[in-house]
Amino acid sequence: MQRANPASGKALIRAGVTPVSPGAYLEKIMLPSMKMGVEDAARDMRIPVSQLRDIIGSRRRVTHEIAEALSRLTRLSVKFWLNMQAATDLSRAPKHTPASQDTSARTARHS
Repeated sequence: MQRANPASGKALIRAGVTPVSPGAYLEKIMLPSMKMGVEDAARDMRIPVSQLRDIIGSRRRVTHEIAEALSRLTRLSVKFWLNMQAATDLSRAPKHTPASQDTSARTARHS
């Protein structure tokens, strides 16, 4: 089995490919393949249904604690869920060019 290149996620983001959020992946891929609804998944994860719905709707981030619960539920690693969240966060972060960061750093030092 070939391992994914850790840099490939960053390269995809730079290329303009929007990563799938952990909640969307859970809702569209994992839960149907497990023949499980949101309520059942939340119960098995021991979290409120509203919290899982917020994750699915991208209104709440996947924390380490939630990644552990998702890992137990899906048998995918904690790292998988955290990396998926990190890729989503990076894709939504404001875009700054190195030159603009350089300028702000110089301005802050001279103030």
